[in-house]
Amino acid sequence: MFRICLGLILHVVLIGAAFAEANAEQLIKDKSWSATWIPYYATINQDATKGSLATTTTINSQSFRIEKRINSVFDIGIDLTFEQSNQVANKKLSGFGTKASLGQDSYEANVFGRTKVGVISLESHVRFGRDNYKLLRPDLLTGLVGQSKSSGYHFGSYVEASATIPLNEYFFVRPVVDFDYEYLSVNSFSETGAGPGNITFSRVEDRRAIGQVGIALGAKWDMSDASSLTVFVNTKYRRNFLTGPISTNAVQPRGLGYLGKQTLSNGQEKEGLILDVGTMLSKNNGMQIWAVYRGQYFPSSTRHGLSGQLKISF
Repeated sequence: MFRICLGLILHVVLIGAAFAEANAEQLIKDKSWSATWIPYYATINQDATKGSLATTTTINSQSFRIEKRINSVFDIGIDLTFEQSNQVANKKLSGFGTKASLGQDSYEANVFGRTKVGVISLESHVRFGRDNYKLLRPDLLTGLVGQSKSSGYHFGSYVEASATIPLNEYFFVRPVVDFDYEYLSVNSFSETGAGPGNITFSRVEDRRAIGQVGIALGAKWDMSDASSLTVFVNTKYRRNFLTGPISTNAVQPRGLGYLGKQTLSNGQEKEGLILDVGTMLSKNNGMQIWAVYRGQYFPSSTRHGLSGQLKISF
């Protein structure tokens, strides 16, 4: 899988914060800065489709956030993220001891701003990242395994509008709509190791656009030591507007010549459901500790992820 939109991963950790905002001002009125560590782990199970094998992808990322509260209604911040993902075919091809795989390392910076007026919140993100890839491809003609490496970059933006509405002393509801756009570029690359079966792949360009609409329900309880516990459930409908596979032209310098379009990674289907379930412990010294489950459900793929968060305000 060539790209996972990190913006859509990072912003989920802000959901519980929206429920905590109602009583947060007094707690952090003298703490205008915060630092946050966000580890994330996920697996993606992709069914076999036309032209591609069934695969399993594992994702590990570490994000570090610095945030500044400018005033009572406006925050700005930056996320720095390192992510590793590895997409591996579920089965070996007959006669091969190595499975087809695509590995990726990404380094990303995400700058964001957030404002809140009454119950309405607006936020916007802009991100840029560098990517490194490693591809292993069993070649059926030669019985050898082609190996290749490449690099590239991506940039994107994310916007969100939401409203945090208190239902009573404990419960909140949060309707939300958001949109994410990302552009991906991967340099051309050539294989080694497959002898006359080595393939040269053209430069890859890809664009993804994602819209989501959903609603979250949260509850917050104040504890005896002036801390609070927040739990929330968030469901969203996702609409992918650009859903084609990530593909490129392939040429075999020796032998067959032009091989035509080759699929490197499948895109998600047009429609899917998102489920987030999480909890947050907010301490009276400005510390917050989170745990979040994030699921994505599409007709031919499912994704299960776990995210933690440790936030310290100062």
